[in-house]
Amino acid sequence: HALRLGAWDYLRKPVDKLELLKNTISRAFERSQLRMENRRYQADLERMVAAKTAELKASELRLQTMADFAYDWECWISPQGEVIYTSPSCKRITGYSTAEFQSQPDLMLAIVHPEDRTQVAAHYREMAAQGDRCHLDFRIVSRTGETRWISHNCRPVYDEEGRFLGRRMSNRDITRRKRYEGDLEKQQTELLEKSSNLELANHALKAMLDHREIERQSIEASILANLKRHVFPYTELLAEMNLGPKAHAYLQIIKANIEELITPMNASLSPAYQSLTPGETAVADLVRLGKGTKEIERLQGISASTVAIHRNKIRKKLGLLNSKTNLQTYL
Repeated sequence: HALRLGAWDYLRKPVDKLELLKNTISRAFERSQLRMENRRYQADLERMVAAKTAELKASELRLQTMADFAYDWECWISPQGEVIYTSPSCKRITGYSTAEFQSQPDLMLAIVHPEDRTQVAAHYREMAAQGDRCHLDFRIVSRTGETRWISHNCRPVYDEEGRFLGRRMSNRDITRRKRYEGDLEKQQTELLEKSSNLELANHALKAMLDHREIERQSIEASILANLKRHVFPYTELLAEMNLGPKAHAYLQIIKANIEELITPMNASLSPAYQSLTPGETAVADLVRLGKGTKEIERLQGISASTVAIHRNKIRKKLGLLNSKTNLQTYL
């Protein structure tokens, strides 16, 4: 009856053998000691479990807080394509809540822009095949109908034993960056177009200035040739005449003024042309007009040998001596 009530042992009285009493008491002490140690061990184990549980709860809270308050849209997709976890930031980016994504696994592909859906669907199929980490930019259409650009990064997830647990995805809204890139590309295109137009305008302006320069040089050469043909011969004749001091002074003033006027013209002409004398210039002009030696002889009132001398000097000063170049064509 005592054993049924919880006693560990019993002895009959009177106790004849003290050794039996000693052994019974020793076993009771041992059993009591084991029971106390077991209670202490259980209490320590409970404290350890409580501490580990609190530590795990704190770690879980930190991880949950980091995941839930992540600015980017974070997801964990199972090998079967089910949404195990999606961060609340999905609503800020897409307009759809966490519960909607978890209850509608096809929603992630349904919100992709129609023009990008084929590419993203192929990526999701490859993702299910435990591919390596990858990156993809694509567009989505939010609940409000707004088109947004998403920078998508994902990588496979494995447990400690190497079993494939799905993929972790991180989606970032890069709409503003894409808009800036588009504006920058548009500005670059406009700048290139303006640069091309400016280059064409510069070419046209240069051609016009070159043409003006050629015209100016032609006009200066014509004026200088006319002066040498129609003015200088007569000033030379007047200088040889027996003029009075006053007339001679006026003649010197005229020659000085003419020289001052034609100095800029002489600076722009070839030194070979500047070296021609008035007589040579007159002969050169007649040769340029296609006049022969006899006609030049008649028009200038000089001999044929003088014309030949002038022609030879002209060729020499123009660098045509001992050359087969036709003087009229060159002039």
